[in-house]
Amino acid sequence: MKAYFSVEAACILPLVLGVQVLLVYGMFFLYDRCLLEQDVAWWVTDGTSDCARTGEEMVGAVRKQASGFDWDRLLACRPGEWDIKASLGKLSAEVESRVEVPFSGLAKWTGGDGWRIRASHSCVSLSPALTVRACRKLLDALEK
Repeated sequence: MKAYFSVEAACILPLVLGVQVLLVYGMFFLYDRCLLEQDVAWWVTDGTSDCARTGEEMVGAVRKQASGFDWDRLLACRPGEWDIKASLGKLSAEVESRVEVPFSGLAKWTGGDGWRIRASHSCVSLSPALTVRACRKLLDALEK
């Protein structure tokens, strides 16, 4: 009877530990993705906050903030590549990074060298004067 439990434990224990490692890595992946999404949204929103900025100034503001990004605070993510664009008062930024797969044999099943994280956000810079005028026109139209 003792040998039966030994064989069962030898088969089940590696499976249980493998599932736990994958769950923890999945949590690392989600944590890193949330941080990247949050930071990209913050930078783009901050880059469009001043209505007097040109497209180059907005891109420069986001690049300055992105250059100071601390990749060490992410748990499993490798540094990625940034793509920042501005056109006609619209600013968009995207970062793509990878989380390495915990087991080397799992890499061939996932289709590459890791799980891809892509965070993107876009925002439109509004002019306060144009916004007030549009609101007044809307209120006048509703009163008629």
